[in-house]
Amino acid sequence: MPSDIQPIDAFEERWDERVGRAFDRYDSAMKNFVAARLFANWIAYQGRGLHSVVQWARAAAALARHHVLRRALASDRPTAPADFIEAVRMADLLLLHVIDTHAFARALALLEDVARESA
Repeated sequence: MPSDIQPIDAFEERWDERVGRAFDRYDSAMKNFVAARLFANWIAYQGRGLHSVVQWARAAAALARHHVLRRALASDRPTAPADFIEAVRMADLLLLHVIDTHAFARALALLEDVARESA
């Protein structure tokens, strides 16, 4: 799994080439996935409320997109529903079973403090 979360160079350009508009058909499913990650999560309590919850939702969506592209780059076929399903599974695994949500919340708080100081 560690190599699955390595950054993908030129992500947006590669996304446009390999996935692009084909991902639009998963729009409702993606919204449902992000909504599920927002329901009954602890990030609001561990972090700084709404700001932390928004960042958690962004992380969930970014992880799913990352794994969709990772699968697309590993194959020579168009993105299929199975790719989206597996991407959601991998994002869920990371968000719910691998990362330390307390550490995630602390990191968000530090980033927010830095942003506030530089403003």
